[in-house]
Formats: sequence, C-alpha cells, structure tokens
Amino acid sequence: MKATLCFATVFILCISPAANGEGLSPAERDRIQTVIDAVEEECLTPPYVYTIGIVKAKRLAELVRERKPQLVVECGSAVGYSGLWIARELKAVGGGKLITIEIDPETAQKAQENFRKAGLADLITLKVGDATKLVKEIAGPIDFAFIDCNGENYLPCFLGMEKNLSPGAVVVADNVGVSPRQVRNYLKHVRTNYESREEWFDVNLPWAKRDSMEVTIIKPPQTADNVPPPGFRALFNGRDFTGWNVPEGDGGHWKIIDGVIDYDAQSEAKGDKSLWHTEDFGDFVLRVDWRIKETPYVNPNVPYILPDGTHARDIHGKEYRFSLPDSDSGIYLRGSGKNQVNIWCWPIGSGEFYGYRTDSSQPPEVRAGVTPRTQADTPVGEWNTFEITVRSDRVKVVLNGKVVIPDAQLPGVAPRGPIGLQHHGGKGDGQWTGPPSLLQFKNIFIKELDI
Repeated sequence: MKATLCFATVFILCISPAANGEGLSPAERDRIQTVIDAVEEECLTPPYVYTIGIVKAKRLAELVRERKPQLVVECGSAVGYSGLWIARELKAVGGGKLITIEIDPETAQKAQENFRKAGLADLITLKVGDATKLVKEIAGPIDFAFIDCNGENYLPCFLGMEKNLSPGAVVVADNVGVSPRQVRNYLKHVRTNYESREEWFDVNLPWAKRDSMEVTIIKPPQTADNVPPPGFRALFNGRDFTGWNVPEGDGGHWKIIDGVIDYDAQSEAKGDKSLWHTEDFGDFVLRVDWRIKETPYVNPNVPYILPDGTHARDIHGKEYRFSLPDSDSGIYLRGSGKNQVNIWCWPIGSGEFYGYRTDSSQPPEVRAGVTPRTQADTPVGEWNTFEITVRSDRVKVVLNGKVVIPDAQLPGVAPRGPIGLQHHGGKGDGQWTGPPSLLQFKNIFIKELDI
C-alpha cells in the first residue's frame, strides 16, 4: 500500500519553529548577538581561545532547533561561545535547560559572565570540574549533548551519560576531523552502536581550515515486540486482553492480530466503546507504539491551529477550515477523555490535548501549553512512538523522538486513574460520519514514578 502523508506540507512550512533566534524579541536577539560577536572576536585574537567557530556553531544551533531538547549537556564550556548559541535556541523555542561543564575555574567564570551579559544565565547551569565525572551525576533524560573537550575524554564523557540519553537524543562531538587519533575510540563506539555520521565544514579558523563534527542519534536497540525495556513493565502482553476491559457487547471489533491491538472503529458496545486498562496510575512514563491503518474519511472541518492554541481566521473573522483525509484516536490518561493525547491527521500533529486546548475557561498559557510545538507524525500506515511523562498535573509528550509538548499543565486532572485507548467515529448508511479510529497499538510499557 502506498503511504499517504498525514499532513499538508504548506501548513508545516507556515508553522515551523523559528530559526536563528527569531522566536526572541528584537531586544533579546540583539543583546545575545552582541555578546556572541564579542566572544567570537576575543577567541580569534591571539592568544587564541579554541572554540567551535561560527560555521559549525550555526550547524550546532540548527541541530538544537530541530531536536527541541528539554535538557542539553555540554562537556567543555570554554568561555561560553557554543553555550551561547545553544541557549539562544532554547530561549527561542520557549523551553529547555543547558548544563555545561568546564574544568578550569577562571575560564568558567568568564563563561558565566558572558551568559549573564547575554541574558541567558537563567537557562544555564555551569558546573566546574572534570566532565568525565560530573556527567555521571546528571540524572536526565538528556535530549542533546555537545562534547568539545580533550579528545581522549570524549568516550568517557559519552559513557558517563549514555544510560541517561533519551530515545532520539542527539550527541554532537566537535573536532573529529582535526583530532582523529584522540577520538578514534569514541568514533568506534558510536558508529558501532548507533546511527552516526561525520559532517565536514570549511571553517577558516587560525588553527584549522577544515574540520568535522560527529552527529550521533540515540535510538534504542531493537527488541522483540511487547518486551518491556529495563525499568518498564508491559501493559499489553501481545497475546490477549489480560489487564484490559473490553467494552461489553463489543462484538470482536477490538481484537489482537499478530501481536498488536487492532481496532476497526465499529464496536457494538452500547456505552463507552473505548478500551481501558484495569489499573489506576498516578505519576508515570508511558511508551506506546501506534499507527493509523488508513484514512477513508475526509474531514471537512480541520482547523488551522496557531501556536497559542487558537484557530487562525480570515480577514472577516471566520475560522479557516480545510478538508483533509483523517482518522482519529488517542491515549486517555488517568481515566478521563479530557486528558487525551490526541492521535489524528491534523496539520498541527498528534500529541495535543484537545479537551484542554478548546476549553475557553482555561487560561491562555494552559491552552498554549497543550498545543504541539511541532508536527512529528510519520506517514499514514507507518508506526509512531509516544513517550508520555505525567507528574502531578504536568505532562510532557515526545513523539518519534521529538518533544511536541514540553511541559503542559492539566488543571483539575485526577491524581490517579486508568489508561485508555480511544474509540472515535461511526457509520451512517454504510458511510463514515466522522474520522474513525482505524488504529493499531503495541509495545505499551509503563514506568511508575515515585511521588
């Protein structure tokens, strides 16, 4: 079956995240750029301060912008040049923290002063000491790491944080081209165990004309379906509905096919048609693989959602509405349909909380917080992975390794409740009357967190 995209490209272009700090106010942008320019001039004036240089710094910033990390770790602060580029991107997208490590106290003091001058100090924690030791103290999850210290320390730094790297994390190592011998053990490890590539640049620095960075993507090792990773337990065993309440009178429409939960959106149950787990959960990390099987229904009322959660309107004040192929489901959290992590084909992407975003009684910051920061869905027919972290009334949603909801508040959410897989849609005269939940689910794993 030829896969069809679950979004309209024109919308993705219109709502893509800001580049090069464009999410900042002009005053913030000017302040940060002034400090970056001053630090760069200092680094390029004899005696030189070895740093990444502007060409590689732009690429580093681009990688941070693409990943939208919540936690970045940098091994080797120097005077803060690369840290300024990283923190500017974090500030531009409205979230994230940088922990940067420098071994020399005097140099660290200069870096801290540069962060303060740029107005970025609140986003940065600067630690002084040996990065190979200090990285082991960072609990994570670490979404992005930049290694730019002594080449022989690259592998120890990486190993020290490896277990705390999140799925989809990006690790960038500088000076790979100019220091191949010092980093050979590091390169062997990342290229053997992960998806890793070398990127070359014409840098035109006093100490090098060409250099490269190693960009590594952390993907969890492949395992058999429905076998939980360390620290998690499976809520679905791949064989039957043990631990789940199949709706009474369902008629076999929720079923298991080849180790996946399959639904045809036609449950014959008289009441709630969704599939609920039997246990209640409080704080947890939930991982779920899901895919939309097909999109036979064309939804005529898909809105153009703005970053603040409201709908775009034309010059007459009328909401834009578009017709797009659509299927619809979601993951219910703590027993309520309002606490739903949406799965659908809207251009805004899956991962939002429709029940909160469209609730006009909620504060603007709540409605904006539950609106996805980016569209991260795969094409229809392909598998996706949610990682949903719930702590008290806060939730983070990662879709396919990209943070789509960084830290949303769900006011009034119950302290505990079951997890559910949503039914959606129905038929009239043999035709779909709404976007159906033609979905499959597998690898449903949970890690309960201490309160």
